[in-house]
Parts: sequence; C-alpha cells; structure tokens
Amino acid sequence: MRKNFFWALIPIAFGMNASAIEEIDGVYQIGTAAELAEFAELVNNGNIDIDGVLTSDIDFSANTEMIGTGNGNGAAVNPFRGTFDGQGHTITLGYNTDISHTALFHYVDGVTIRNLTLDGSVESSKVHTAPVVGHLTGNCTFDKVFSAVNVTSTISGSTGDGGFVGVIYRGNITFNNCGVIGAINGENGNQYGGFAGWSYSSAVVTFNNCIVTSTFNGSASRSHTFVAGTAGSITLNNCYYLNAIGAKEGTQMSAEQFASGEVCYLLNWNQSERAWYQNIGEDKYPVLDAVHSAVYATISRCDGMPLEGCEYTNDATSVTIPPHN
Repeated sequence: MRKNFFWALIPIAFGMNASAIEEIDGVYQIGTAAELAEFAELVNNGNIDIDGVLTSDIDFSANTEMIGTGNGNGAAVNPFRGTFDGQGHTITLGYNTDISHTALFHYVDGVTIRNLTLDGSVESSKVHTAPVVGHLTGNCTFDKVFSAVNVTSTISGSTGDGGFVGVIYRGNITFNNCGVIGAINGENGNQYGGFAGWSYSSAVVTFNNCIVTSTFNGSASRSHTFVAGTAGSITLNNCYYLNAIGAKEGTQMSAEQFASGEVCYLLNWNQSERAWYQNIGEDKYPVLDAVHSAVYATISRCDGMPLEGCEYTNDATSVTIPPHN
C-alpha cells in the first residue's frame, strides 16, 4: 500500500499531469468537461487511435478544446482515428473562433461516431465551420448522430460551412439515421451545406434515413441541402428535408408532415430496428431519443408501408392492417 501511495505522489511532486480520465477495457470513460478536454489532449498529443464513451451529458460551452489537430493550412497532423460513442448523451458547444475547420472533432481520419447529440452554438471567422467534424478524410461512419447546434459564419464569400461536417476530402463516408436541425447563419457568405459544407470528387458519400430541418440565412449560391461541392458520388436513401439550402437534395416535406409524425414513421418503416421517435403534439421533428414515443401508422400494409388516408399516432393499439385481397 505504501509503495503504491509513493508512486502516486510522484506526478504531483514533479508537476506532471496525472491522468484523471478512467479507462475501462481500453475505452476512455468521459463524464465531465474536464475529461472531454483531457481526451482531446490525448488525441492531439498523438494518441489518435483511442476510443471514448460518454457516461453523462456534458456542458462544453465554456471550453475551447477540439479533438484532432491540423497544420492550419488544411492538412491533418494528429487526426482522430478511433471510435466515439455518445451512448445517447448530449454535448453542448459554445465555440467562437478564428480557426478554420472549427468543430468538436477538429480533424478526423477513418472514425466511427455514434449515439451522440450536439447542442449549443459554433461560430468562426474562418472556413469549414461545423458542429461535429471540421476536416474529414478516410472511411467514416456516423450512426445516430444528431445536431441541434446553430452554426454562424462571419466570412464574406465562400465559407464551406456545414450543419454537420465542414469539409470532406476523401473516403467512403456513411451517415445512418443522422439529423441536422440547428440554424445555419451567414448573411455575407455562400457555399453552405445542410450536412457538409464542401466535398471533393474523391469522396463517396451515402445517407440512409437522415433529415435536415435547418433554417438558413445565407446565399443559396453554391449551397446544397445535404452536401455542397464536387463529391464523386452522393447517394440519399429515404432522406427528407424541410427547407431547401440552395440546390435541393432528398425529399421535401412540410412542417406539418414533420410535426404529424409522418416523417418519423417513414424514417423507420424500412429498418429492422427503430431509430427515430417523436411525441406527436410536442416534438416538431423526429428525434433519436428513445425516451420519446414510437410512432405508428393507423393504416398500413403488412410490410409497414403506410396506406392512403392513414394518420400517425403514438398509440400502438390504433393500428389497422387491412386483409390482403
């Protein structure tokens, strides 16, 4: 016991930083703003392949740390390459910077990020600002990631800002059950994307069951509802939007269709597991929080496809499946 106590005192005596973040089975447990900042420091110092998991909601709005580093000219130095699981928790951001690619995950390369909600605000006077990822390369998967962050650009001209990702350079990128509902603001700028502010031709981007409901205050010039830029391939499967951000992508639905539960039901009906929920009459949009209620179609085919004249409800006992002819 004395020996362990002695060695524990050495970092303190010599001014070294003892790690406060707990690691279980190789995964860092993150439950406070200080622990999230420490996780960022670990990645930024070269531990780019580590994994993290949230254990509670975190208010990160007073912090400036971002995960992953670049050289300031658009090239990654220590990009995050691990897995980050939010476990359904929310991180609240409050960045206001003069740094390009401002985002919680500043630079990433081949990551998996899942089960995470972001809230708050992000503002920058430089390009490619976004809530989730600033600079993205490699084969990446985003599963059940939701942003309610308001993004603001103070740039005049091309911004490359996005409601989710700043810029996609290359790789196969998949978004499964992801959503953007935060506002995108930039009165003097152009070239925005509901999800990605810019994508290069070496990127192959696929969206499955995703939504964009952002309000947009900026120029539609070179802007796109999901992905701006010159991506080699963009595929949208069962994706919906409320307001067009420049060029239209996906299927447009009205505010009433979002609020009624129709979009929530359509997002789920072709999936083996339910991802989206909505308290009809309370939630304007579908959410990924299972604390909210499941949505059912009052009349549907046996495969779940809603039939003409159906309504949407949180009451499973109201469902009718007509007999086959």
